[in-house]
Amino acid sequence: MGNIKQQLEEMYNIKGMSVGSIAKRLNVSYGTVRRYFQVVGIEVKKRKRQTKEQIVANRKSEEEILRLLKKNGWSIMGAAKSLGVKYDHLKIWMDFYKIPQKFSRKGKGEKMTNEDFIKKFEDWTEFNLKT
Repeated sequence: MGNIKQQLEEMYNIKGMSVGSIAKRLNVSYGTVRRYFQVVGIEVKKRKRQTKEQIVANRKSEEEILRLLKKNGWSIMGAAKSLGVKYDHLKIWMDFYKIPQKFSRKGKGEKMTNEDFIKKFEDWTEFNLKT
């Protein structure tokens, strides 16, 4: 068991691999790695999440976001992948720049029609180009 503990500690504490990346490397589930950690006595670190202010401070330019949104057919997920960032971070940046989004973010489940979204986006673009 000591050998397993040494390998896990090396991957987790020395190489800085996440539990998920260790699981992928060992071809086991995330839960299995967590269970291994518990059995051999390795403490799992709490993740340090970025604050909204930190996410906004590290934002991409408005022009780059708009270019990639347009290139990806207005898909936020596609643009996030192209930028190499998390979907939620891109949504926060879009809120910061007040870039319209097709789905309501307030949990109301309201979906705009494509025509309404395009109109809202055109109005937003026209207004922002004037300022």
